[in-house]
Amino acid sequence: MPVPAAAPSDSAWITNDGRAQIMTWMRVGTVVKSMLLVGMVAVAQENPFEMAAKVAYSGIYEGKDNEGAAYTLVLCERGDSFDGSVSRAGNVMQIVAALDGTALAGEMKDANGASPIKVVVSGDVATFVAGSVKVELERQEGPSFVNRFSSDRVKISLATGEDRALAGSLKFQGRIYDVKARANGALCWGTFGGERSWRFTLQRESDTEVLFRTGTFAQSLQDENELERRAQEAARRRRVAEEVLAMQRRRNAQGRLTMQSPADKERQRKAEQQAAGVRQQALAGDARAQNDMGRRYESGDGVPQDPQEAVKWYLGAAQQGYALAQYNVALQYRYGQGVDRNDAEAAQWFRKAAEKGHAKAQLHVGHAYRYGRGVERNDAVAIRWYGQAAGQKEPRAEYAIGKLYEEGNGVERNYERALAWYRKAAAREYAEAEAKVLRHDEFVQALPLAKEGDAMAQSEVGDAYTHGDGVGQDYTKALEWYLKAADKQNASAEHGLGDAYYNGRGVARDRTEAARWYRKAAERGYATAQVSLGHACRRGTGVKKDYAKALEWYRKAAEQEDARGQHHVGRMYEEGYGVTRDHDQALIWFGRAAAGGYASAKRKMRERDSFLTAKAKAMGGNAAAQREFGTAHADGIGTGKDSREAVPWFRRAAEQGDAAAQYRLADCYCRGEGVERDDQEAAKWCKQAAEKGERQAQCLLGFLLHCGRGIARDDKQAVAWFQKSAAQGYSEALYELGACHEKGYGVAQNLDAAAIWYTKAMVSRKSDPDLTGWQNRARVWEEQGKLRQLATFLDALVKQSPTSPIVYRLRGLGHERQGRLDEALRDYTKAIELLPDYGEAHARRAAIWQNRGAGAKAIEAYTVALQRNPGWAAGYIQRGLAWARAGDTDKAQVDCARAIGLDPEDSRVLNRLAWTYLTQPSLKNPADALILARKAAALTTGEQDRSSVLDTLACAYAANGRFDDAVRTQREAIANVTSDLSSLVGLQEHLQAFEKGREPANLSSFEGLKPPAW
Repeated sequence: MPVPAAAPSDSAWITNDGRAQIMTWMRVGTVVKSMLLVGMVAVAQENPFEMAAKVAYSGIYEGKDNEGAAYTLVLCERGDSFDGSVSRAGNVMQIVAALDGTALAGEMKDANGASPIKVVVSGDVATFVAGSVKVELERQEGPSFVNRFSSDRVKISLATGEDRALAGSLKFQGRIYDVKARANGALCWGTFGGERSWRFTLQRESDTEVLFRTGTFAQSLQDENELERRAQEAARRRRVAEEVLAMQRRRNAQGRLTMQSPADKERQRKAEQQAAGVRQQALAGDARAQNDMGRRYESGDGVPQDPQEAVKWYLGAAQQGYALAQYNVALQYRYGQGVDRNDAEAAQWFRKAAEKGHAKAQLHVGHAYRYGRGVERNDAVAIRWYGQAAGQKEPRAEYAIGKLYEEGNGVERNYERALAWYRKAAAREYAEAEAKVLRHDEFVQALPLAKEGDAMAQSEVGDAYTHGDGVGQDYTKALEWYLKAADKQNASAEHGLGDAYYNGRGVARDRTEAARWYRKAAERGYATAQVSLGHACRRGTGVKKDYAKALEWYRKAAEQEDARGQHHVGRMYEEGYGVTRDHDQALIWFGRAAAGGYASAKRKMRERDSFLTAKAKAMGGNAAAQREFGTAHADGIGTGKDSREAVPWFRRAAEQGDAAAQYRLADCYCRGEGVERDDQEAAKWCKQAAEKGERQAQCLLGFLLHCGRGIARDDKQAVAWFQKSAAQGYSEALYELGACHEKGYGVAQNLDAAAIWYTKAMVSRKSDPDLTGWQNRARVWEEQGKLRQLATFLDALVKQSPTSPIVYRLRGLGHERQGRLDEALRDYTKAIELLPDYGEAHARRAAIWQNRGAGAKAIEAYTVALQRNPGWAAGYIQRGLAWARAGDTDKAQVDCARAIGLDPEDSRVLNRLAWTYLTQPSLKNPADALILARKAAALTTGEQDRSSVLDTLACAYAANGRFDDAVRTQREAIANVTSDLSSLVGLQEHLQAFEKGREPANLSSFEGLKPPAW
């Protein structure tokens, strides 16, 4: 769509006897980028470097005419012709030119026609002639390209060669090519390859980033030397800033005031005067002024910054119906500024503002329904609100509608409509939409090359279909293109096939086949595949678990400067997998990965910086720093995990009255981490922290009171402390209150109240990946006999998350518990389709088949699953149980042995197998169960996992007649639980049996025929 012409004084700046009037201009950035990037690279049909030598004319030239107006000329060689642009005062026109002797002749184009131009380039000077305008422009020298540039896919190294040319190497798609190039200004052109050469271009996008382009492939590369220099400079500045801050604090402590410049003082005085005037209007009830006061308190404009005060003023205006204030109140609740974060409250205020036509509020209401923030998720309602915002030209809403059409959420999937919405948002310069449109254009360019048989383009088209990047997502088409490129031994496509088999995209999930394709690409030197194969070896997916092999493949990728590979080498050193644990070595690798831009490694290095800063401050006696330093040791943040080192620092901060440190110290005593377990010390420090208002300490104190650990048991007091913690939004305390009302601890048993508390806990918790909260509420509803309400809730949960295997397993469990076994089988089968190695769904489906006398069908299903994923240890145990039920104990024992052989150090596998030997009549073996349970207990450190493993060990002791050991171990299991009152019930029942010298009655099996409890 043409842009309206500007006034003559702005645009009619080139004349030829009054005939040439150039009226319509495009924006600089758009034209320059489009001219520099189109069609830069093609296969050379002659000596590629001679062809590339024509770029001597290419570059960026700048200068001024006699009137002082600035001109910028961009020339970009394109075979026998040139693309480019000329700009004056921000107005830009496209240039197309060709060689004419020693000059370039061509024309400038706009919507009204073309005007002839001529450019003569001599050395570093270009003379630009258009009509009566003649300007001399000088070539601009940009940053040097003699450097190393890299990303996770491309690495190019350039050095100075002969005759001002550049020489180097390019690593791309796992192969290394020779490079010859020239650099002019911020542009660099050249060729890479051997007998068959390709042309490429580098364009400086910033001081640290260049755009590499060859054919339809484009990739941003980082300037490694510049990044390293900047990192060093940032570290130096950080040290200086810390020194300056420390100096300022010392001065402030001595009562010295920070000096302000006269201009700053005058600005501050005016801001305070304006704020005083606005305050008078606000106090008189003016809604606009009240909103302005809120803004001032939020930003500190003329008043002290105070988020709570800001909310008060915003609310005053919002309650009068002022839409902007309603929107501002909603933002405060959405992000927890000045008030506790509350998505439901935010959604209400967004809606009030949206109903008054506030476009951004309409956008946020759409987001609320799209993502279920404070309201029930509903894509159809979301798109209506997005539509209202889009009608007011809100680009984020246009982009959101595009996403809904692309994904088929709330509307029928339609990529063409999605692209139309993306183009609308891109026209308003919304970056994410611009990227979507750009990737679609790149796909359109790559597709013809792919059809002609270009392997690189075929792989790129496969990637586009896989990720829905520039085209509608289509796994089947992606697989077709990957196979075509893989036939030509393209490593990127081979890796794409590996991902397809690993994730079950377009083919049945098959981890063994995935590993085979990863290996093909990895052996060709493709770093991304080497990392993926390392993951497979580390996890035991598709291949035998082997930490040493995993480290070997990670190293191969790391040696190619692959940041992900470097990060995972660091992880192996950090965890001690396949190598002796060495935190210093881990940091070296994290540092290399961080320099390559890998986000997780950057976080690790930030943690290390914070650790060193906290250490310095902690040594100086700062209580908060001492607590932070202890936390670093306890949680392994920025240093190796060491609870014994953490405890003294927690104690130092706690003795200074730091409530958070007092809680951490109490927690250490409670768990026996880093110090001998001491319930009295735990209760003492916990109470001190709780009385200061530390919400986690309040919850822990409630738990100690309920259990009578280190303090007299008092369920009423426990409930009171849970309530104090819950009032501060601590989700664990909300769950405990649900358990108290469900079981009648300290309050009258009230299932309705229990359901309410569980609901509040679910809302407050940011994530609940295993749906524990939902299961708590489902259990209560079932106890109340609200089966219809439960069924409706489970159906709604599936509609809300139709691609989550967990929700299908949960609904299947609901059907199974109500005797609707066909419906349960359908849901379990759907869960397995979504996640083929989902153990719980396999187990429940097999149990139903077993109940119906179809044990062979259960065994067959497990066999198919294990063929796809031979590293699934729990699957062998489950098939072993099916064999045992079928009466073939020999095959059952073989499968159990395979499970241990896959990973003899996996405590969960050992624990499950030990429990199996305790609970399955045909496999019962108390002696082996005890051996396995002991080993599992020695390997387990996590709180809930450890209590479960210790419970197994206690039952194994009891099965072997060692009841004293069983009692001691079960008490330790109970002591390892410091939250979740519900989990204590079963443990305490087992303890009572052990104390009476007998085994617990009716131990539940992991894979029992009856449906498990919620």
